[in-house]
Amino acid sequence: MSVRYSQVAEELRRLCAELRRQGERRLPSEQALCARCACSRQTVRAALALLEKEGLIVKKRGSGSYLAEGRPRRDARVVLLVPDENEYLYPALIRELRVLLAAQGLRLVCRCTEARRAREGELLRELLREPPAAVMLEAISNRFPNPNAPLLRELEEAGTALCYLFCAYEETGAAPCVREDDRAGAAQLVELLAAGGRRRIGGLFRCDDSRGYERCAGLLESCAALGLEDPEPGCAWLSAADERRILDGGRELLQLYIRQYWHDRDAIVCQNDALAYHLLRELERQDVPVPERLAVASFDDSYYAVAGRLGLTSLGHRVHAPAEAAARAILAALDGRSDSPEPLPWHLTRREST
Repeated sequence: MSVRYSQVAEELRRLCAELRRQGERRLPSEQALCARCACSRQTVRAALALLEKEGLIVKKRGSGSYLAEGRPRRDARVVLLVPDENEYLYPALIRELRVLLAAQGLRLVCRCTEARRAREGELLRELLREPPAAVMLEAISNRFPNPNAPLLRELEEAGTALCYLFCAYEETGAAPCVREDDRAGAAQLVELLAAGGRRRIGGLFRCDDSRGYERCAGLLESCAALGLEDPEPGCAWLSAADERRILDGGRELLQLYIRQYWHDRDAIVCQNDALAYHLLRELERQDVPVPERLAVASFDDSYYAVAGRLGLTSLGHRVHAPAEAAARAILAALDGRSDSPEPLPWHLTRREST
């Protein structure tokens, strides 16, 4: 019976994940489970006993079996999947999040997706062999269909809690997500630029990332509200591959954007500091005076904002806020809740680029 009851237990774990997504708590009767799994009542009871031991279900005398209030913690690992744990905003976030989770008895493990779907898939398949307590991931190009969605669903069915950092895969349904207030942030930048006399604002955004759409939407709405010139003709869109080419030193796209989209603009709002930094370098090569001829502002307030000859005006977050929000999202997911923390507000740091 040992092999069969373990197979039935795995089937019941998938059933529990399905019930949790549907908002149900009570499992079917033992008789119904026998019919569902094509097995004896003795095997079902052995499987249910295993799930109760794992903390996945609770039994109530005379009433049946119910999902436990929180998710089982058969493993203390929380796996964080990010493009590169050693670059950009991640080192500080990881350091602080590790301390916050350790206080809850959890151990943070970081793995790098390299911002590639194929690599993300490899890592998810590895995790399925030994599912952790939770996975938090930064979605890759989440405006495009995600071929790894079935792997994420399998992880959830195996009892792993799922949550997201900054943007989510919609195919996997509701899960806690640490989001930024991107429309409000874009409005802050537009108001600053308009107060400095800028009337023709353009933008540079990612077409495959929901943050790009939200930031562009905030730009469009704010310009309309302030009576500024329509920014849409001055908005350039790029993919993850385009961004990588720019960050690797390719100048062709920025040269095209300056010539085609921004020749008549007096300010540019960029998707992030990394792109804004390379734009400032290209403008300097072309002897375009900043901010006199063209002002540049961005999001993230990272080390890129102070790496160039001119400081970059950028929006960032309160110290510790991203890590604290990430910890709240992870704990909510572990408790079986889909509620996300409040969107992270932006704080403006003005520098020479505006």
